Amino acid sequence: MKEKIQSQGMTTQKNTFGYCAEQVRRQDHDRFLTVLFAPQELRDDLFALYAFNQELARIRETVSEPVLGEIRLQWWREAIDEIYDGAPRKHEVVDALAKAVRTHNLPREIFHQIIESRGQDIYDENPQNLGELIDYLRGTSGNIARLAAQVLADGDTDLGQKAEDSGVAWGLTGIVRAVPYHLSLRKVFLPADRMEKYGLSRDMLASPESRGPLGSVTGELCEQATILLREMRSERKDIPSRAHSLFLLNSLSRSYLKSLKKADYSPFNLQEKSDAFSRQCRLMLDAFLKRV
Repeated sequence: MKEKIQSQGMTTQKNTFGYCAEQVRRQDHDRFLTVLFAPQELRDDLFALYAFNQELARIRETVSEPVLGEIRLQWWREAIDEIYDGAPRKHEVVDALAKAVRTHNLPREIFHQIIESRGQDIYDENPQNLGELIDYLRGTSGNIARLAAQVLADGDTDLGQKAEDSGVAWGLTGIVRAVPYHLSLRKVFLPADRMEKYGLSRDMLASPESRGPLGSVTGELCEQATILLREMRSERKDIPSRAHSLFLLNSLSRSYLKSLKKADYSPFNLQEKSDAFSRQCRLMLDAFLKRV
């Protein structure tokens, strides 16, 4: 009987982590690919973090009004606190996340910072300037990268800042690529002052006539991402081999930035599928050569 209970527990745990991996594979395929290059014993914890990130990132598209989004965010605040109180609620992602938190002593405050930053997703206002956008990205993708760095290299305090910068570069690239998707949700993440600088309004974004001004705005964001990536490449010797998989996002960021440049920085002209094979080859090569 005891053996049967233990076997059932192992099966439940395996199914939990399988759920997180599948969610990441379907909804965040690029990060899914990077996890495949991580040490095998750490992959489940990374999948838990990235599945948690997707739970928050999808709130805007799954609610009809901000108050419902606030309720979802509050649910996650309480779920995180219950993990640290030792009584996590039953939920596939929460179960997996609780194990990652216990194993790697992940800080509660970073999870709460992520949730607070995601609160900006559910309202229509876009960032007023580039500084506000970068703050948002440090709070979201930057903090997720910090947690992943702690999973991969416990105790390396310098790695956290490099990971955060990688997350910001990835976030800037993603913001540009996702302009059409965000417009479908009536959301704009482009800085208001940059839009004003180039005479670009929300109503103009989807218009073919706006592609020139839009490319000027998104080109500035891509330049900021390029600067961060360049700085990290100069510090690549400081990244431990065990944590290298996290920084494979840099390889993907560079590939997407190259595609955006070919499209004159217009996300509406982006042909990502045609570049997919070369992007994955680049990822595998950078993984083999330990490049960041």
